Amino acid sequence: MKTKTIRLSLVLITLACLQITAFAQTNDELKAKITKLNHEMAQAMIAGDTEKNLSLYTNDAISMPNQGKMLEGIEAIRNSAREMAASGMKVKSFEATTLKVDPCDNTIVEIGKFKISISIPGMPNLME
Repeated sequence: MKTKTIRLSLVLITLACLQITAFAQTNDELKAKITKLNHEMAQAMIAGDTEKNLSLYTNDAISMPNQGKMLEGIEAIRNSAREMAASGMKVKSFEATTLKVDPCDNTIVEIGKFKISISIPGMPNLME
C-alpha cells in the first residue's frame, strides 16, 4: 500500500520545467498560464491519459516524491505512471493551487499545493 502511495506521489509531486517562455511576462501572466496547465493536467489525470499529462513536461523533467526515489527524465516518470495505472489506482479529483511563481532565465519555479482524491483497489473509501 505504501509503495502505491509513493508511486502516486511520484507523478503528482513533480518539479518540471514547464514549456512556458518566461521572457517579458509578468508574474500574474505566468501564474495564469501555469493555472491553465495545472487544470489540463488535472483533467488528464482524471481521464487516465498519461501521455497527455506527460506532454505538459519537458524531456528533462524531474519528479521528487515524498519518501521516494527521485525520477529523472520523462521516460522514468512515464514508467512510474504506467506502474501506478497497472495497479488499478485512479485519480477521481485533483485541484492544484499556485501560491507563487518565480521566473529565472528560461525556467519557472511554481510553489503551490494540491488536493486529490484517489480510488485504490481493495479500499472502500477514497484516499484524500
